[in-house]
Amino acid sequence: MSIAKETIEHIREKLDIVSVVSEYLPNLKKVGKNFTALCPFHSEKSPSFYVSPQKNMFYCFGCKSGGDIFKFVMQIENIPYPEAIKKLAKKLGIDVKETDAEVSGERKVLLDILNHASVFYHKYLVESKDGKIAREYLKTRGVNKDSIEKFVIGYAPESNKLFESAKKKYDPNLIIKSGLVGVSEKNRTLYDNLRGRVVFPVFNLQGDVIAFGGRALDSKKEPIYLNTPDTVAYNKSKSLYGLYQARHSLNKSGEAIILEGYFDVLMLHQNGIENAVAPLGTALTQEHLRQLKRFVETLVLVFDSDRAGQQAAIRSGDLCFDSDMNSRIVSLPEEVDPDEFVLKHGKDKFMELVDSGVNPVEFKTMMSLSQHDINKPEEKSKVVRNVLETIIKIRNPIIKHEMIKFLSSRTNIREEIIVSEMRRAYGFKKIDADESPLDNMSVKLRSIEEEIIWLCLQEPKLCEKVSVNLFSDERCIHSFPVIKQLIKGGELVSIIDNLDKDIADWLIQLSFEQRKCTSFEEIFEKLMRDLKLRRQEEKRKKLELEIIPMLEGRLERNPEKIREFEELKKLLKGTAVN
Repeated sequence: MSIAKETIEHIREKLDIVSVVSEYLPNLKKVGKNFTALCPFHSEKSPSFYVSPQKNMFYCFGCKSGGDIFKFVMQIENIPYPEAIKKLAKKLGIDVKETDAEVSGERKVLLDILNHASVFYHKYLVESKDGKIAREYLKTRGVNKDSIEKFVIGYAPESNKLFESAKKKYDPNLIIKSGLVGVSEKNRTLYDNLRGRVVFPVFNLQGDVIAFGGRALDSKKEPIYLNTPDTVAYNKSKSLYGLYQARHSLNKSGEAIILEGYFDVLMLHQNGIENAVAPLGTALTQEHLRQLKRFVETLVLVFDSDRAGQQAAIRSGDLCFDSDMNSRIVSLPEEVDPDEFVLKHGKDKFMELVDSGVNPVEFKTMMSLSQHDINKPEEKSKVVRNVLETIIKIRNPIIKHEMIKFLSSRTNIREEIIVSEMRRAYGFKKIDADESPLDNMSVKLRSIEEEIIWLCLQEPKLCEKVSVNLFSDERCIHSFPVIKQLIKGGELVSIIDNLDKDIADWLIQLSFEQRKCTSFEEIFEKLMRDLKLRRQEEKRKKLELEIIPMLEGRLERNPEKIREFEELKKLLKGTAVN
């Protein structure tokens, strides 16, 4: 059931949030432009709960609760969203009516087609003569019958038998939309995209098949792994292989083991480690973390031991800090995949590895120290700046402090110098408005990208000088197009309805933070210059990895890339990032 958006907006506009909150918090006091009181959602001695009549929102700097008038009533009354709307509507004499939400007919049919395909592929693997080659392959990988049944593994034959079966029940155009079938460019005939592959169904949390991955049995076939495309039923950036099978174990353990491949997940589950999942042909995303946050507080990141795997682990660790999740990075022995390790050494040895995982800052520090000679001051400086890029993302002040101590101990640089460098390189110190008790509160140090978003919230016209392509922080990427609506006079309280909850909460917190700024424009220009320099430095580092083998004669020289690299070096010479 749903309530008309126009009704929700009408209630929000007509009711004064200060008046509503005052009914529950009679000691609400006016301080400057805002109102403050002891937070009703957690125990505290000094007020950290604020209500802004201008923003029509509330926020607590202590427990991080925040939102609009509906969110406040939901939390204080402990009632669902529709009930909060109805309760507030009564104050205006409005009779709220709910209507059935539209269900996508196409999505429902696609799910039927995908479930039909799953049954077809699984039966073909288990029962057909042609499926013997796939059964033998799975046996060589150590996959037993129980795992085949648990994960409903299948086999797609070389022929078009799936399409012939599905077209008896479903529209061929929808079968194509499911991603299971392609159209030949030569003669426009239809063919099974996954033909000749072992097939791994991907389930949503309701147990519906939403996509497939396929592993070629012919090692010469490219690509070796192939996933069906995004559809109205499936988004790879939000889906995880094994999540449906792992859901109960995740709740019990409080940890999720993040792996890279289908067989890694299969073999861990098969060996009794059932809290294992993997992204589907993509890097870990914030959408993945939002899914996992429903079940766990900690991620254990298990990636390949090569340089690419190490970089993927560091990126994922940074993402966990961005999403305020705990994480550990596990180092595997060289040239050994998780499925191979658990097959050879068993569950107990693998769990010893899991327990040996380290904080992403510790991992990145060790990686950086192994790549730089810190007896040279300029190399030591690079290590510190590199690790600070991760430390700045930590939201928990205690963990941030401990990681600064760790970096200090490993580099023999005093903590206060590291903190000073962090403030200099990543933004300006937070100082709150004179008239607000927020003066006495510690507002977290934020990244350059977050500071730019904060400035855009204060002065929406600054959005016109920013391209979304400049951002790498997923929250900034998703929120910036919405923030631009403020230029046309929109209100933050209304436009955040279009954002994911975590991003909306983050924007609310940003909007309540205050600074002493002589000129928003000047600070904005400085931050933009710094951010552009950082992007250029990131590009230089990436090119350097390609150029060094060329200069050493291990790769064919590419004059254009070498010239671009030299130009970037020249441009960045003498800047703070170089």
